[in-house]
Amino acid sequence: MLIDVWKNEQGSITITVPTVNEPNKLFVTISGGSGSGAFSVEISTTDVCELGDNSTSPFEYFTLNLKSAGSCVFRARKAGDAGFYPAYSAEQSVQDLSGHL
Repeated sequence: MLIDVWKNEQGSITITVPTVNEPNKLFVTISGGSGSGAFSVEISTTDVCELGDNSTSPFEYFTLNLKSAGSCVFRARKAGDAGFYPAYSAEQSVQDLSGHL
């Protein structure tokens, strides 16, 4: 017997970066999506930024440590579960970080 399991697309995922941050750090919040899947973060520019030590799963709140001036590019992922496929946020780019370093 073959059983098809249909899943749904998740709602959109939002990344919020406040305008006030400590030097060399960005405090980021992830929200949205659907279901019970955990959030994670993918960084495209690891030469510019990295996840901070206080960033722990499920990553609803996390810190980006700024390592050099440039564009810090990252996106959020929410894992799928029994009812929903995995989902990604749009890429977020924080630019002109030279004033923070």
